[in-house]
Amino acid sequence: MLSYFHTFTPAMDRLPSTVSAGGVTFFANQKDGFFYGRPGYNGNLMSAQADLFTKHQEGDLRARFLCTPSCNATVVAVQCNKDGQETFIPYRTTARSPCVGSSQERLKLLEEGTRSLRELRRDGSCCSGGVVSCCCCPCNTIACFTSQ
Repeated sequence: MLSYFHTFTPAMDRLPSTVSAGGVTFFANQKDGFFYGRPGYNGNLMSAQADLFTKHQEGDLRARFLCTPSCNATVVAVQCNKDGQETFIPYRTTARSPCVGSSQERLKLLEEGTRSLRELRRDGSCCSGGVVSCCCCPCNTIACFTSQ
């Protein structure tokens, strides 16, 4: 599955001939696969072929859109509202109890999903004390350096 995410293909045939972004209209040039735009340009596709594609000026913009081909994939995540927007956070397993309700389970999943990788690595170090900790010292040292 990961090999698909490294294989980008041009998206020219999937997009319309004009695309607007940031107040600038970009026009597709089918010959080279790029979209061309100029801030303040109010022409149509026909005039863009004469002006934007051949007479480049300082401040002109050129963009190419790539996409990964569609494929079967399984993504495991928890849907949540973060900073006022619907998004996903990583699904991480949590300890479950038969006495815990579904709303409390969801809160635990949200809490676990928002933890940073540094926190996860810290909790993943093997022994944290006692006589056995001397055996885990090299492992914990490596975990400490890689989490910084």
